[in-house]
Amino acid sequence: MINLYDAMIFDLFKIFIFYLSEIVWDDHHPVYNCRHIVPFTYTSTFINRLKDNYIIIEVWNKAGNSEELIGLTKLPTSQFYLSLCGTQADDDNAPIVAVDGYMPVMNILSNERCGILQCVLAVGSHSQLTDLLSQKNIPPVLVSKSAAEKPDVVQESAPVESASKTRHMFNVTINTIEDMAMFEGSNWGTTDCYITFSLPSTATPHAPELKTFSSSVSSCAPHMKFNHRTTTSVILPDTVSLLQFLSRNLTDNSVVFELWRRFYYPNIRDQVCARGSITLQQLSHLVS
Repeated sequence: MINLYDAMIFDLFKIFIFYLSEIVWDDHHPVYNCRHIVPFTYTSTFINRLKDNYIIIEVWNKAGNSEELIGLTKLPTSQFYLSLCGTQADDDNAPIVAVDGYMPVMNILSNERCGILQCVLAVGSHSQLTDLLSQKNIPPVLVSKSAAEKPDVVQESAPVESASKTRHMFNVTINTIEDMAMFEGSNWGTTDCYITFSLPSTATPHAPELKTFSSSVSSCAPHMKFNHRTTTSVILPDTVSLLQFLSRNLTDNSVVFELWRRFYYPNIRDQVCARGSITLQQLSHLVS
């Protein structure tokens, strides 16, 4: 039995904002006919948040009291940033359309496509958006209130923020590298190596970002010891699982480790000489 609904997540504002579609029961090809108009304040801060960002749509299956995340669709907002940066809002212009068509629904563990979702993502005045979506025969609009608006601006369908949060810990240990043939014959002490990797951070809750960590430096050799340990954490609302958060913020759904080599002659320079990764599927077995 397939009972599908969508959850839409905005992290462009000061908090995570969630909107839910209606559940479509017993249908392998659900039609949601759902739309949201989210008011926002036209500021440089907001426009900058659109750069290299996404609106996330989660597709869920509901069966009784249990729910299963089927996959994610990411709607890029960079086109809004490119179009709005350095311009002024103008009701006379057509709305800016970033997405208009079918977008893949990706399984967060296998990173394989498990469906498609027809989406329209646009920015403009209320009348522009109403006219645009009416042309596409989508039923009456549901206006939602964003965190950037005053409480009395819009009175319908306010998002609900979970007050309960959980701290999730990351412990990364880098001990040794063995059998690096590329360093055979290297003169001891002429070059050094270190390892970098990035993990999502909520230190800036308005806009989660990747934080890069670096190991200690070791002289390049076929067998190297780093004995490096990093401990960091993220704080998430209970409505957001750690795997969901990672799938939205990791590059290519992986934690990438890069081995850097530092040369000192004829000038100091750093060069990536190897990469490795831990996929989201592998991470899922480590989450407790």
